[in-house]
Amino acid sequence: MSASNRRCAEPCPNGDIQSYTLSSGKVLTLTRSGEPSGMVFRPHGIDLVMRDDSLLLFAISHDNPKQHHFIAVYEVEGDQLRWLRNIESPHFRSPNAVAAFPDGTVYVSNDHWKHGSLMESILAQQKATLVRVDPKGEVTVMEDAVAYGNGIAWQAGALYRAATTGNEVYAYTMEGGSLGPRKVIAKLKGPDNLRFDGEHLLVACHLRSLKFVKHAKHPEKISPTAVYRIHPDGRAAELLYFDDGDRISCTFPRFSSHGSSKSTLENRNREDGQALPNSAPRGNTLSTCLRGGLRSESIGINLHSL
Repeated sequence: MSASNRRCAEPCPNGDIQSYTLSSGKVLTLTRSGEPSGMVFRPHGIDLVMRDDSLLLFAISHDNPKQHHFIAVYEVEGDQLRWLRNIESPHFRSPNAVAAFPDGTVYVSNDHWKHGSLMESILAQQKATLVRVDPKGEVTVMEDAVAYGNGIAWQAGALYRAATTGNEVYAYTMEGGSLGPRKVIAKLKGPDNLRFDGEHLLVACHLRSLKFVKHAKHPEKISPTAVYRIHPDGRAAELLYFDDGDRISCTFPRFSSHGSSKSTLENRNREDGQALPNSAPRGNTLSTCLRGGLRSESIGINLHSL
């Protein structure tokens, strides 16, 4: 999970990468080493990938006072993270989500042209670009911008992206370093993070955008949330989970390879330590939410090996 305080006044402290064990509920903060002196680490979107027998973590980081946004790359060694390098580009205007590939290719989804622009969000301006970094570090802006670009995921030769204020989920065919035309595979209110559960795409959604904006600033203000399952061939989306915000106010889907293929949602910030009621879906999806000034995101592993 990435954990970073986004409600604090600058200068904000560095954030952390944590692991969460579903069976025990144990949360562990991973120790980072080897980072350059003075490096700011305030993680946002993250992804994991196997490359040359090494498990690599790609984490978007924001140094907001300097308007400096980059991707920090680490090798995962048990409960340790060993810094390898930072990927930087002026095209990382407001990076939100990252998708890493075994060959070293990285896709980055910007959510705005101007980081934190409320006007872009309110007017649903199509300014959020998608950026590709090839294995040699060459950076390319891949497509016409969308309205509040958000989660990205890939599988079986296709790339998927959510447009939060555009209220759509897109699919692109991938051919070498190019993307095919954008195809709408689902129309959903406020789609955010994406992860695959087998052949199905899990989509976390913010159903009331203004309420979510208020919740992002004030944890006591609740916001309704939902998770859908969609098939990439465009079948109707299936609602897996809904909450009016009383129990959880934002979601992030995570698929685990353990257990059944059904889905469940757990709020690791429940103070009473109780499970969700029996009416809640069960299985392999974890969501977390904004609480007490910390935003923690499930790592939502898309683990692709060579």
